[in-house]
Amino acid sequence: MDSLKPTYQIINSLAADAGDLVVNDKNLVIGPTANQSPVINLSQDCKLTRIYSVKETPAVFTYTPGTLAANTRYGFTLMQVIDGVTKVTVVEFNAVSAPGSATIVCDALRTVLAKYVANGRVKVVGSGTSTVIVTGAAGFPLFSMTAPQGGTSAQTLTTIALNGTPGTAVAQSSGVVTVTTLAAHGLSTGTLVSLATVTGMTFTRNGVTTTAAIDNARIHVASSTTFTLTGVVGSGANSGTSVLTVKPSEAAGSYSLVLAETENQGATLAPVSGRQYSKYIFEYANPVSSLNSIARFQEGTHILFVDDLFDSATPTNFTNFNNRVTQIVGGLNSGGNVDAELLSIPSVNN
Repeated sequence: MDSLKPTYQIINSLAADAGDLVVNDKNLVIGPTANQSPVINLSQDCKLTRIYSVKETPAVFTYTPGTLAANTRYGFTLMQVIDGVTKVTVVEFNAVSAPGSATIVCDALRTVLAKYVANGRVKVVGSGTSTVIVTGAAGFPLFSMTAPQGGTSAQTLTTIALNGTPGTAVAQSSGVVTVTTLAAHGLSTGTLVSLATVTGMTFTRNGVTTTAAIDNARIHVASSTTFTLTGVVGSGANSGTSVLTVKPSEAAGSYSLVLAETENQGATLAPVSGRQYSKYIFEYANPVSSLNSIARFQEGTHILFVDDLFDSATPTNFTNFNNRVTQIVGGLNSGGNVDAELLSIPSVNN
């Protein structure tokens, strides 16, 4: 089986109603005429991998000293992946005599932590007074804090109060899920959130349905108190006292990351500064002329970047695009209507 050179494509503005996706005779073509993908054959176990754009949100952990006593070891262990290498850093302070206050303990631990940060062993920011607050540094937001000595440690997750009326706090209209907060949420488009206790509602993403909750959903900010869930289809009506939690996450799909990957790779369009892109990787095999009656195929990889957060229409456009990709590659029908082109396409792992 021959292999084709990977192809790259960037779509900066999605058409309505998944109009960028056209299937004909089990072949998929993506994009308008001036910016089209190669033909992607869907009859030979086409595999689709998605990497959604995400806004960076740092993890935060807090260490709190316990009993202040002589001959006590205080501290914690940090684990973080830096440039593909997992690094374990033990931050500790051994008190020979009883410390006069928790602040003395934490000042000593912050001094040790600062030295590790300075030599690049760990990428975090230390703060606090009578506790040690550790926050992931820009570009390295994720880490864990374990094995507390002489005290306790806990992850700090931000929760945001929702509107007091359940049906307003989390609602759906034509499948688009809108979340309304009690006060200004201060979040950015692309942030990951989780919703729990959304009684009476279901959420479908990439063909997977969950009931009364959804984890790691990306948001599209509509106003200071509202946002929608990108790529999520909701149904039902909420009657529960829902809980919204902001999740730590690494950045994905930023302009700089997409530019670095696609530059000089033959894409017709370039990414636009300030926008965010979701990544679709299609691995497929197109039939070519047989040799001695033996079927032959050319393996190909098409890498598509879609600007999913461009304007107020994009959440709906992106949701329709994303759902249609799932239907096409999975061999499902569209919107409940039988699509003869898709019925014979085998299901694949999305």
